Amino acid sequence: MAQESGTDAVPLTTLRDVYVSALANSEKIAISEQSVSQAEALYRQTRGANLPDLSFQHDTFWQRRKDTQHTGAFQIQKYGLTGYRELAALRAGRHSIAQAKYDKQRVEQLLLVDVAGAFYGLVEARQNVASTERLIALANDRLNELRERVRVGRSRNAEPIQQDYQITALQSQGEEHSRSVGAYVDFLTYLSGRPVQPPPATEVSTQTFVRSLESYLSRLHSRPDVQSAEAAVSAAKGVVDFRRGDYLPKIDLGLNLYSYRPKFYKETKWDASLGVNVPLWAWGARTGAVDSALAAFRVQEQTLRFVLRQADLEVRNAYRDVLSAQKQCELQAKAVDLARRDYGIQLRDDRQGLVTSLEVLESLNRLNLAELSLTNFQVQSRLNAIKLEIAAGARPEEALK
Repeated sequence: MAQESGTDAVPLTTLRDVYVSALANSEKIAISEQSVSQAEALYRQTRGANLPDLSFQHDTFWQRRKDTQHTGAFQIQKYGLTGYRELAALRAGRHSIAQAKYDKQRVEQLLLVDVAGAFYGLVEARQNVASTERLIALANDRLNELRERVRVGRSRNAEPIQQDYQITALQSQGEEHSRSVGAYVDFLTYLSGRPVQPPPATEVSTQTFVRSLESYLSRLHSRPDVQSAEAAVSAAKGVVDFRRGDYLPKIDLGLNLYSYRPKFYKETKWDASLGVNVPLWAWGARTGAVDSALAAFRVQEQTLRFVLRQADLEVRNAYRDVLSAQKQCELQAKAVDLARRDYGIQLRDDRQGLVTSLEVLESLNRLNLAELSLTNFQVQSRLNAIKLEIAAGARPEEALK
């Protein structure tokens, strides 16, 4: 296989680098960019359709064999002009562009959540591997000691077997964590399109400044999904106004600038026309169009209400998760310290015949669980901080600070 070259061959090591690469690699981001381009193109189409058409019209009229008449004119025409409908259509188009842009920003936010979840999952798995290896080393030391004690008749034959069983369980645990490392590396490579170097276990920092809940709730309207829903409401209102414009009189305008005409019209270089169409009856077609647009408008209003309520709940949950994870980090750090001290005391007491070998095994298991829990809450603390910023409407680059 050919070796990769250039920047693609350089492994990504930080969350920011992985996210930036994932932005360039994501099909969802590319699709959302095309949605913005499509909305902008539709707006240009709407704007052009509301302006007069310029064309050149040629007519040939045959009356007798030698009496052929030719007419050529530049024409400027606009039919069905109300002014109100045209402005409403342009307003709706502008809001549709804004909606597409906000949707793109939301996709970028959700991509960061996916990348951060995998990145910190990788960090946790790496830390768990390192922790398990340390515990296996302690258990091996203990096993060697028990075997020596069995040799001299100071311990039962079952005790080394029990210790060996614990080592096997820890090795199985380590294998599962190693599998998780590989899975997260593959997922991050899939997201970023670049090789990913597992970050060192010390990279996660749980030091996060958390403001008041009210300060996060006050930013709800800066969330892209909320802004998108607000833009959708405005766009739907523009469609209602457009449909109501069908009740207004329509003006037809025409201007012809002749470049050539039959001889008996030759002195007339131009003419203009003005027509007024007053709608009277359309068998309920206009009413149905307005009612349909009003229903769509009310749907968007309810959607906005739902998005706001959901955003409020997400912020409250994310805020609670951050505070809880930080508190758990403090408690689990204390638990790890106590478990390490307990294991040391249990070893000492075991050598003095004050405790059983089973109690030492249980002590090592407690230390194992405490270290795994501490790692989990350290990672969750940092990941929850990012989720809180995203839930409160922060842009990805702000959440990564």
